[in-house]
Amino acid sequence: MKDLKINHLAAVVAIVLHQLIPMGWYTIFQEKWMALTEITQAEAESGGASPYIISLICAAITVYGMAYLFTKLPIDSALKGVQTAALFWLAFVFAQIMIQNTFSMRSMELTFIDQGNTFLTFIVTGALLGGWRKSSS
Repeated sequence: MKDLKINHLAAVVAIVLHQLIPMGWYTIFQEKWMALTEITQAEAESGGASPYIISLICAAITVYGMAYLFTKLPIDSALKGVQTAALFWLAFVFAQIMIQNTFSMRSMELTFIDQGNTFLTFIVTGALLGGWRKSSS
């Protein structure tokens, strides 16, 4: 088996998509999400640049973490990347957020809106990283 390396171009594309996908997702669910979180438009607009900076940093951590794990696992296709990313999301993200939101008494509808976005970004990242492989030979 070839020694797999992180494809930095694929990672950068995935990080950019981690910024673009939520823009579309939350445009679709904006009214419902704002009502469920009780955040007003003025409050949402008052955050400045820090939410975007934090989002970019966290996306880089997520993407590079997944990229590193993909070099250690037998991920050799977009399909295997999607399957593995879905498992990562279900086991390490969704399950924990579900527990946290249940005890915080947050709406399950809000949980599913937020986690739908996360699921989609994980699936796209898995497909990119799994399909766009880089080896040392």
